[in-house]
Amino acid sequence: MARRKKARARRAGRRTKRLLTLSAIHRKTGIAMATLAKYVRQASAKFPSVGRGRRRRYHPAALSAFKQMRAQSRRGPKPGLRRGAGGAAAGRGLARIGSQIRRLDRRSRKIERSLKRLERLAGKPVRLKLLR
Repeated sequence: MARRKKARARRAGRRTKRLLTLSAIHRKTGIAMATLAKYVRQASAKFPSVGRGRRRRYHPAALSAFKQMRAQSRRGPKPGLRRGAGGAAAGRGLARIGSQIRRLDRRSRKIERSLKRLERLAGKPVRLKLLR
């Protein structure tokens, strides 16, 4: 029984040596792991594979499919997220900055009140040095 299991494991090992993991494809093509995972999510039918989940292996033919998908994809920052670009993305950035400013104002007022309380308790002015 144990012999059969070992023989089956050896045969399976021979079959999988030709197949590639995503990390092996990453090493061969130079495409980032996150990008490879995104391509698999987007078009898993394009990439011939065996297995499921962490045990998924890809046929060597998938290398060319990944390279082709990489050639078709756009690189660099997305158009709406560029600095100084108009549109909804820029508006959200300004709103986020405004909320951060309001939060800092609230914090600074709270610190001012605490300093005044300290001055009253100490009976003399309190100096505060801010390190940035």
